[in-house]
Amino acid sequence: MSPVRLVLTVRGDAIHPRRFADAVSLFHQLLDDVDAAHSPDDQPTMRWNLGELKSGSAVVSFVEAGRRPNGHPDLNVPLLCVRGVRELEDATSEPETFGPNALRRIQRIGLIIGDGVSGFGLESADSGEQVDFTPTAAGHAKKLLARTYTLGAVEGRLEAVNTHGSLRFTVWDDVSGYSVRCHFDDRLFDEVVEALRMRAKVLVTGRVRRDADGRPREIREITELRPLSVGLQRRGVLALEGVYAAMEGSSLDYLAGVRGE
Repeated sequence: MSPVRLVLTVRGDAIHPRRFADAVSLFHQLLDDVDAAHSPDDQPTMRWNLGELKSGSAVVSFVEAGRRPNGHPDLNVPLLCVRGVRELEDATSEPETFGPNALRRIQRIGLIIGDGVSGFGLESADSGEQVDFTPTAAGHAKKLLARTYTLGAVEGRLEAVNTHGSLRFTVWDDVSGYSVRCHFDDRLFDEVVEALRMRAKVLVTGRVRRDADGRPREIREITELRPLSVGLQRRGVLALEGVYAAMEGSSLDYLAGVRGE
């Protein structure tokens, strides 16, 4: 398989050499962030070199310099970067390909825009897909980062398990109707597979990350994965803490008062 490339182009009239170096470094780190989010043990599996620097313009290619043996052979990190930035530019959803580390990197890249720099062009050279990185992407990333992980829970049907890269499964949240990506480790593997086999509804408790509208989209550091029987439909106050995490004041006290618990 031929190496994949991410082509970075500076938009604008001029850029200070130090800021150009910062941009190159941050985009290199973004490649590592996206690679790690889709790789075993949340560690990058690819190496990158700087390729062509075009004369008379601020254009640089990041060229894949090799993959480690545990890397997924079909993982196209530059393409995921382009698509993630495009979703941020649309500012209507949370990119599936960008975790918190990538969003923080996007926010820092946004700080370089200004003083002659209007933005950056990104192109996945092998696929031809491209996008312009503007302050909109950085602003949306900042908004998403403002919604930090909080302890909570999601209840819904476990529909899919992905073992390529880091272990994760998908739950369709009963409250929001959206899919929630749940990261888990080996100790839960048998329970996850059994829940998938039974097409069971489950209660997943851990650190929940929500989108800009407060809907749960991701869970990490799972503390409980519990199948729900048909008769077990009434959720306790602790189970609802994640759903009402955006409520002002103590959501536990509010829910306990409403339900008389």
